[in-house]
Amino acid sequence: MILSPDCTTSLEVAVTATHAEFAASMAAKDHWVLISNTALWLKQANPSGTITCVAKASMADTDYITINDGTTSVLYEFDTVGDGVTGGRIQVNISGATSATDVATILKAAIVANQSYITVTQASGVLTLASTTKNITITENVANGSFTVVYGPIATAAAGSMYIPANYPVILRGEQGSNVSVLRDSADGKASLTKHFEF
Repeated sequence: MILSPDCTTSLEVAVTATHAEFAASMAAKDHWVLISNTALWLKQANPSGTITCVAKASMADTDYITINDGTTSVLYEFDTVGDGVTGGRIQVNISGATSATDVATILKAAIVANQSYITVTQASGVLTLASTTKNITITENVANGSFTVVYGPIATAAAGSMYIPANYPVILRGEQGSNVSVLRDSADGKASLTKHFEF
């Protein structure tokens, strides 16, 4: 197998002490070469995330979350009293909810209605989101600290991530997922991800 670079499809990210992510949209037969001028930890997986909800009593009116697919950001605002939301935001009317499971059920319905390319499953008050076509990211602006969002993959200096020495090229296959997360191991640097043609 001989790989030839497609220089029109190349991404670069700063390698820092907190994980950074490439959104590469790798197809199943794609080959990408990752190289960094600093040692790093690497994790590759399909875009996914979790949202851990809390009971309505623990939420403030106008709390919100944002789901970004790389092109469009959709902002979901929690309406605890049923009086509407800020213009341009999607209403998540939880005025009749009580438990975290109630809140999760209503939020799930809103996401499915507005971002149908995201698969949403629910277990109690926790939603798991995944997409095979978009590189989704999730952020939240909820005052209660128990309401959390986690977006994966997240590289860690531990099991589950792979250690890559500085200036050591690594071939990544699209089958493993379209998102790549990197975490600095030594000094700050830059990592590049370049698509290659196979001959």
